[in-house]
Amino acid sequence: MKMKIVNTLLLLAGTAGLSEAYAACTPQSGFRSQDVSMSVGRVVVRPSDAVGTILRKATFPISSNGSTIRCDSGTASTINAVLSQGFTLSPSGNSIYNTNIPGIGIRLYREAEGASGFSGYYPYSRALSRNTTYNLANGYFVVEIVKTAPTTGSGTLVPGQYSSYYVNGYANQPLLTSTVYGNAITIASSSCEIQGNINKVVQLPTVNKADFKGVGSTQGEQAFDLNILCNGGKNPTGYEESNKISLSFDYNAAANTNNQVINNDAPANTRARGVGTQILWNYQNQNKVIAKGDKLALGTLSSNQTLQYNVPMKARYYQTEPTVSPGTVRGMATVTIEYD
Repeated sequence: MKMKIVNTLLLLAGTAGLSEAYAACTPQSGFRSQDVSMSVGRVVVRPSDAVGTILRKATFPISSNGSTIRCDSGTASTINAVLSQGFTLSPSGNSIYNTNIPGIGIRLYREAEGASGFSGYYPYSRALSRNTTYNLANGYFVVEIVKTAPTTGSGTLVPGQYSSYYVNGYANQPLLTSTVYGNAITIASSSCEIQGNINKVVQLPTVNKADFKGVGSTQGEQAFDLNILCNGGKNPTGYEESNKISLSFDYNAAANTNNQVINNDAPANTRARGVGTQILWNYQNQNKVIAKGDKLALGTLSSNQTLQYNVPMKARYYQTEPTVSPGTVRGMATVTIEYD
């Protein structure tokens, strides 16, 4: 009786071992791997971008190349979508992984058309059925670059293979890979802030309405400065990135002034009539009236660089109508720091 039990155990063990060795999902003749070149390009990170913002989403088509995988009647296998760089999961989670650039994450997704069960965010695995032939479905591959921290760096994402999609046991024969070649993904992070009170108040002097000489005449000019401190972001890669820094101006323009005069929005019961305000910049000796929507280029800021910009400016009264009545004049302009 004891001998029979031993023989039965040996038979089962032998059968299990035979099934494991025999069962396979194998690449068939003519098999070729397909690679996605992740040419995302230059990604600009703005200080106003919130953590979790998808800074860039790039989609690349996938077409079946005729390569097939055949699964036999043995034990079922799996197909694995893996990440290749060894990056850790970011604090944001949600399949977003850290990169070699501080504060920058990456998320990869594959969409298989007509085979949604094989779609997903990397990494993942899917079970394969016995006695079935598989090929790579048409679809697309998505690369998302995500802000993962309040402070971000600059530079190029490390080149190399980022993902692989292969049948268990055939990691060296993937159906699909994704790769960053050279400087295919670069990050440009800059941070600028206006020094002092961000809501700058310019007080114009009291003037006599009789000193206005007609539409287009000005008086009460008052000088002030915008001081802007910029940091180009830490770059651990040695690949220099840069941002072009500029200021854009917006305001409610007075009627019939060619968008060059700020409307007087003082309360109606105290408002002066026939008068608005103008602002001018004298940056790099350009004494220029600032029209609604104008953009002032300050300069170029490179990674690992800190620069201070000083923009001399002026504000003044401007006569907008033939007749001026006394009262209060108030205008507001919005200054936006832009990164390109």
